[in-house]
Amino acid sequence: MENPAYKGLQGWERVVAHFGHWPSFHDGEILRCSLNHMGDSALSVLTWTMTSDVDERGYYISKDHAVVHFSLHKLTRVDLFEFSSGSVIFGLKVRQDDGEHQIELDPCVGLSGTLRCQSVHVSIEAHPPSR
Repeated sequence: MENPAYKGLQGWERVVAHFGHWPSFHDGEILRCSLNHMGDSALSVLTWTMTSDVDERGYYISKDHAVVHFSLHKLTRVDLFEFSSGSVIFGLKVRQDDGEHQIELDPCVGLSGTLRCQSVHVSIEAHPPSR
């Protein structure tokens, strides 16, 4: 069942238009995490769509590479762990609770945890695949 909480984020339509759905962010790379108690904070995640097709070397082909930027307004809670360069997440979940938004970064390697704020604006930037 689809979790519609992402529809509470401003700009979610552009992300869905790019991917055709809300992405899971599986194996996404955290490119930026900037916390600001006096203004907006930022989280940027490189993600893509994995296909079932393989290339001539036997690797799965990915498509729709993009960086999704989250602008978080008025942080109310921060619970982050294992901050490091090269952070990769298992996935990213969006939840709504008591009128606030919560971004959950499921751990894989490096940064994980939750960010809770009053509002979130998302934008998307196409990104060429790295190979």
